[in-house]
Amino acid sequence: MSIDSSSSSRSPGAGALVFVVTALFSLVLSSFMLAGRSDFLLGEIISGHGQAWIKLLLLGFGLSAVFGIVYWALPCVFGMRLVSGAAVFVHFALHLGGVLTALAATFVPALSDAKIAGVLLLCGGLLFIVNAGIALRRYPSPDISVAFLAVIMVFLAGALALGVPFASKSLLPMFSGENWSTGWMVLVTAGILFNVPLGLSFRLVPLLAGTEPERIPSAWYALLIVNLGAAWAFASTTFGPLLFMFLCGGIFLVGVLFCLGCLWGVLQRRGGGRLAWETKVFIGSLWMIAGAAVVFLWAVWNRLGTPATPETADAAADAIAPAAAAVLSLDWTAGLVALLASAAPALVAVIFQLQRLRQRTEGASSRMADYVFLASFFNYAVGAALLIVGVWGGEKQMLSLGSIFLVVGTSGLLGGFFYRLARCGEKSITADAA
Repeated sequence: MSIDSSSSSRSPGAGALVFVVTALFSLVLSSFMLAGRSDFLLGEIISGHGQAWIKLLLLGFGLSAVFGIVYWALPCVFGMRLVSGAAVFVHFALHLGGVLTALAATFVPALSDAKIAGVLLLCGGLLFIVNAGIALRRYPSPDISVAFLAVIMVFLAGALALGVPFASKSLLPMFSGENWSTGWMVLVTAGILFNVPLGLSFRLVPLLAGTEPERIPSAWYALLIVNLGAAWAFASTTFGPLLFMFLCGGIFLVGVLFCLGCLWGVLQRRGGGRLAWETKVFIGSLWMIAGAAVVFLWAVWNRLGTPATPETADAAADAIAPAAAAVLSLDWTAGLVALLASAAPALVAVIFQLQRLRQRTEGASSRMADYVFLASFFNYAVGAALLIVGVWGGEKQMLSLGSIFLVVGTSGLLGGFFYRLARCGEKSITADAA
């Protein structure tokens, strides 16, 4: 599959851009939330501020980015159209309503009891699965990236059927009383947010490296291992025990390394020429996913043999004291690596890679835009690293400094996205006039 420079069908629809912009705004807002009050990361209970921060990252940024990327990739990468463009905006309205209600429910328990947020997100997610799923089903031949996207939709349906994390109850009665909130975070992070960049890497990297996407039989084994690890990690985190959680995390890590090995083979077969910075950052972010799995394993290993800790009797009414088995909730370092240092850079790198494909049809971006992109990612990486070290060492000053770096980095990424979007629009108008 080659890039057709004369095809207008490769431009993303307005609905895809709305989701992507919402995701980037949510990422910036989550950075400001940390800058305003970063010391909550050092607590042993998840306060209302912490719950809102996690929901904003996973729902506002993570799922919004996934929806926007898939809506964008269908025409841009696979050359296919959605069943209904109007349904994208209905999905956006339901999704935005669900995210805002989930954030409000953090501080208004009555909304959590009503399960409004979970129902809105579920309805929007089902609309997405039908709209995009039917389009992907029309793809003429088996494709590893399409298979990854299909698995993502299965995980998405399961995650949204559970409800919203930190709600009083799951939407599915069978999970009531279990550690389903932490399992939900594992399912969304490993099964959805990590799967998107891993799956699309087999299409985007060859396209941006100037080679044809090749059939990679071994990549199907990587798909199987990664998603078995993700599914079992959700089950083990929800029901236990810790030893099973450790085993499942190891399976997921093996699958990610398998994906990276397949991708390395693709890069070795390409011709000469230098990779764009977006592609280099993207490949680096895939290695960060492997690093997140390693830290998760380390966190679980440290918990092995630790007796369950009862909830503190004097905990605040709006705070949650998670069980000892809830590694992502109790060990903030593992959560930070998964959400800040891995998932966010990988998803943002995919967004800028999709922009690069669009710019190939409408003209290259300016060198200044590339410099802004690199500087923004550098600030983001430094901020995430400072936060992780600050949590490890319990240093409030380092947490504050890392939050400032995150604010600068995420704001730069948002501004760079709009700058490139404007340049593409200007070049498109110029071409039409000519």
